[in-house]
Amino acid sequence: MNFASLEFGFLLATCFWLYWFIFRARNAQNIVLIIASALFYGWWDYRFLSLIAFSTLVDFWVGLKVAEANH
Repeated sequence: MNFASLEFGFLLATCFWLYWFIFRARNAQNIVLIIASALFYGWWDYRFLSLIAFSTLVDFWVGLKVAEANH
């Protein structure tokens, strides 16, 4: 998906609308952003979604361990 494409404009408008006007809970807003990111990257090449998911999970786990170590 190109930034100058109609598909990206639709994705951006939909994500913006869902984020600000539909979901007020922080967790729901984060889920909207994760799904929009997956759609954006998956549109280019869906085969890389597993790599992105793995990287996201590792980063989240490391962030939890860092937070644990600081308390």
